[in-house]
Amino acid sequence: MARPLKSSEGALGHMLGFRLNNAEFDVWDKKVKSSGLNKAEYFRQAVIDNRSVIQQKVHVVQGHFIPTKIFSAASNNLNQLARALNTANKAGTVSNHFLEEILSTLQSIESTLRFK
Repeated sequence: MARPLKSSEGALGHMLGFRLNNAEFDVWDKKVKSSGLNKAEYFRQAVIDNRSVIQQKVHVVQGHFIPTKIFSAASNNLNQLARALNTANKAGTVSNHFLEEILSTLQSIESTLRFK
């Protein structure tokens, strides 16, 4: 006889995977073995019971703290603007005055992000 199906709330329908280097794996493996749980149960309990402490990486520039995620997103957006402006300039669809204005603004933003 087949095992009865779990309810949709009890079914484990999402699989996660991650990689560890040898030193990280040794620490992980010791903790799992000492817990008496299997790896999946240990991970679920660590995350769901919130026994883990996650800290966001912080970018430090001359005493100023900028969360890396925000810094990365801002840099990405500026790069996209610069690329679009360069493409428009090459196509001749933007005036020199507008180009100089935008470049000045981008340089000002860059200077602000670098805390010069």
